[in-house]
Amino acid sequence: MATLIENAAKGQRSAMATLYEASKQKVYFIAQCLLADKSQAENATVTVFKEAWSNLESAAIGTEEQFSNYAVCRVLDYCKGKLLKKNPKALRVPVNKNFLVPNNLAVDDSCDQELDYLLNNLPHTQKYIFVMHTAGCLEVMQIARVLKFDSKTVHLAIDAEAENVKRLLAMSGKGHACSYEDILEDMKQAEADAVVPGTVDEQMTAIIDAIA
Repeated sequence: MATLIENAAKGQRSAMATLYEASKQKVYFIAQCLLADKSQAENATVTVFKEAWSNLESAAIGTEEQFSNYAVCRVLDYCKGKLLKKNPKALRVPVNKNFLVPNNLAVDDSCDQELDYLLNNLPHTQKYIFVMHTAGCLEVMQIARVLKFDSKTVHLAIDAEAENVKRLLAMSGKGHACSYEDILEDMKQAEADAVVPGTVDEQMTAIIDAIA
């Protein structure tokens, strides 16, 4: 019996729709976190899955988990490309590989929710690595490949996260107070609550119908 991936590669509508439904929320949530723009997150989601249907065989995807990992890596690449197009130096490794945010960082205190505040104020490199290993569930080596860093550098960035959360929350004038563990739970809940807009589903249905 053919697998779900094999059926999707053959253009079976139901198989493609099942794969999309299983991964769309995570892909959209990651795009929202990194692009901070609803319209751009929608475009990223459509682009990622449109490319996925074309690359199912060439990307050596054999399981549903591999498909989900592929979609996550593709949306990370998409977001990285958008950022680097605006600022080619945005994802550089800090001097001396010190990933701790400075205590005198000028923060944007407009966000009421702690998670939004942190994502809005983490420097680009730190934010990308944070989103990759929390929402993206990527291993250190996978993050290193996406960013073209060595694994030791990625470890240093992850090790600095708890202190960065503490420092940034202390800089807020809104009395934000929660732990690093709380933020990780907030990330999980925010992803669970993320709703992919119906316009994205409609575009994907049209794309799948055109292929099937």
